[in-house]
Amino acid sequence: MKNSIFLSSNQTPSFVFHNATLLFLGIILPFVFGCSDDLSRSEAENLIKSKFQNTETQQFEIYGNGYEYGSMSGQEKQLHRTLANLGIVDCIERSGEMASFFPGIQSMKLTEKGKQYVANQTSDRYKHINLTCKVSDLEFVGVDGISQQKGSNMATVKYSQTRRVTPWGTAINLKDGTFESSAIFTKYDDGWRIGQ
Repeated sequence: MKNSIFLSSNQTPSFVFHNATLLFLGIILPFVFGCSDDLSRSEAENLIKSKFQNTETQQFEIYGNGYEYGSMSGQEKQLHRTLANLGIVDCIERSGEMASFFPGIQSMKLTEKGKQYVANQTSDRYKHINLTCKVSDLEFVGVDGISQQKGSNMATVKYSQTRRVTPWGTAINLKDGTFESSAIFTKYDDGWRIGQ
């Protein structure tokens, strides 16, 4: 006897219905219920790209008044000298009689090179310049791994980023390169979200 998908004269419609039901239960239901609620790499990647910034910023304070500069710590003075050496600020050294009382820098101002990385700038009555500066550009590389307990509604995703440092970043000792970060994801009724 040949196997055929057509009804033979001795098969009834109920036999075909029974076979169709078995086909549905045997193939389609396991596929539907076998679908996982696990966080996929592509979903994690899309959420990370939409959530995280592609730049890093840092707060800086530049003193425009020599007295304030004279009262700064050695670390702060070194940062300002580094900014000057990188061409980010111009430092005007104190000269004449005042130099013997208040040695060091009289004032500082941003150069054009320094200005191109400034996201926000304010000053106060003491001529302090408060800056928010871009210290690096970040580029998403990819998801390295996902850790999730079976049946859990939380997952930890490790991913890689590449950092390209600006002169402001060089001043605070950031380095170019690839580094690993992580993010916590939580499953809600409408899908996965990155934790705050």
